[in-house]
Amino acid sequence: MSHETGLVVVWTTRDREAALKMALPHARKARENGLWQRVILIVWGPSAKMLACDLDLREAVAACRRAGVETFACRESATDYDVAEQFRHYGLTLIDADGFLAGYMKEGWRVLTV
Repeated sequence: MSHETGLVVVWTTRDREAALKMALPHARKARENGLWQRVILIVWGPSAKMLACDLDLREAVAACRRAGVETFACRESATDYDVAEQFRHYGLTLIDADGFLAGYMKEGWRVLTV
């Protein structure tokens, strides 16, 4: 039985530079350069508040989406920071992040947390 695997980038930090210089470009380039067939970005925790307030971060996430990165946000974090509607508007799918991530980990996907 063959299982598809890929990369999940979990973006949690409120460090703007880490997001703009590492997490988001890595997710985008990993997909653009064919390093992984599927790349998933999860916005979780303090990064949710940052994304809602920062145009440069939103543009970087949009570039990820254009490259084929699947974008998700933790429903609980989006609710806590009162940004759920904004995230839906940006095209992020709200998820139960704990269960979602665990499912991919159990399938053998690689996880990068920033």
